[in-house]
Amino acid sequence: MRCRCTFWAVSAVVMLLLGGLGFCDTWQLGPSQGFERVDSNDFDVQVSRLKQAFGEGDNKKAMGIFKKLVIRYPALAGEDFYSYIEAEIEFGKNHYTRAVRKYIEFLDKYPKSAFYEAALDRLDQIGTAYLHGRKKVVIGFIRIKGYAEGIKIMERIIGRDGDGPLAQRAAIAVAEHYEKRHNWAEAYDQWSFIHSRWPGGDIGKKSLLAMGRTKHAGYQGPRYDASWLVSAKSYYQAFAERYPVEAAELKISEKIQQIDEQMAYKQLTIAKYYQKTKSGQAANLYYQMIVDDWPQSVSAQAAQRLTNTNVESGK
Repeated sequence: MRCRCTFWAVSAVVMLLLGGLGFCDTWQLGPSQGFERVDSNDFDVQVSRLKQAFGEGDNKKAMGIFKKLVIRYPALAGEDFYSYIEAEIEFGKNHYTRAVRKYIEFLDKYPKSAFYEAALDRLDQIGTAYLHGRKKVVIGFIRIKGYAEGIKIMERIIGRDGDGPLAQRAAIAVAEHYEKRHNWAEAYDQWSFIHSRWPGGDIGKKSLLAMGRTKHAGYQGPRYDASWLVSAKSYYQAFAERYPVEAAELKISEKIQQIDEQMAYKQLTIAKYYQKTKSGQAANLYYQMIVDDWPQSVSAQAAQRLTNTNVESGK
């Protein structure tokens, strides 16, 4: 039973929903037919205890708190509260798939509910669990890691929370998940999305650095496209220009120097290929480019020696 009798017995309710879980000054019609102030702080505390109990899987304790809330605050325990509790019950039973479905139904039906943020927070918890490797049952009995489900949940949070803190946290969680699994292209795209949406503050700083880091990590070697290195260097340079103190602490200049060495070595690899195929003139052009563009690199020293050798041999 949903204990609706008390809810429907309330003849009139005036609620001003502000801050916290949505309650600031809330009034309900009392026994004397006059409006009385509801202790919203106590309500918030009890709801927090309720969430904690469900989170710990103690459904018996949670339902005890729930019944007391409905009896003590009938005006506040409306249809949205019951819908939210249905999702919480599934969460408390560790039935994440059902819980997600219930939370989404709640969010769709009650977008202005005082429990909206609490439901989003639960989705964040579930999404995080999946991104950390929690398994999901498919086709009734097959258990697979729920990475894709976690990403989907986080994308729902981003779509619903706008520019709020939960949206930021969800977006970062997805980016960090891709990095952890060495999916560098997806990680870069996610960090780029984050930077375009929140370019300022700590999140802007973090995403700019991450864009350089993921582009650098995604470079596969001298036989592959060097555009990853070019992009990584540009992001690192932008970071050093905007945040010089942090750049010094993180030794960004050393990372840029490493990229220069890698770019020079890639060109040296191309030059040696031409050298091997008897295209001495083309090889010399690459050797000279290395010396001109990266004069301090190890590859520049090798290029200079090989150029001199070609000149001496008349190639």
